[in-house]
Amino acid sequence: MDRNSVPSKLQSRAAGRAPRVGRACVFAVILALVAPGCSTVSRQVQERTSNLLARVDVVNRTPYAWRLNFRREGNREQVVAVRPGRTVSVEVTPGIYRIEQHAEDVPASAELFRSIDETFEAGQHYRWPLLTLLSDPVPAPRS
Repeated sequence: MDRNSVPSKLQSRAAGRAPRVGRACVFAVILALVAPGCSTVSRQVQERTSNLLARVDVVNRTPYAWRLNFRREGNREQVVAVRPGRTVSVEVTPGIYRIEQHAEDVPASAELFRSIDETFEAGQHYRWPLLTLLSDPVPAPRS
């Protein structure tokens, strides 16, 4: 464009938009840098929080429904019900627990009741299988 020529309306509009487009680009770059940082922080906090607990998967491989009581001194008891063939996950605070398990809806028997002391550590994942000698039917002998 010469010094003496007059800019067209199209050139004037484009020149007026340049600062706005530049500001929009700067805003988009700042947003792109800040937004992922926010979501990363929440994931890190979530991971750190879950590492403070122990996870116990109670796996019921029996035809009985079971009730487990997780007792820890000074804490409230956690009760877990597990239906036949199901798995239930429980998150517990680390420490030493007295765990009582008993089969439900069956006559009380020593074979279907157990009390165990167990230690759970933070960030660990445990599997607690429920099994009994009576779980699998014994095939009838052939004559």
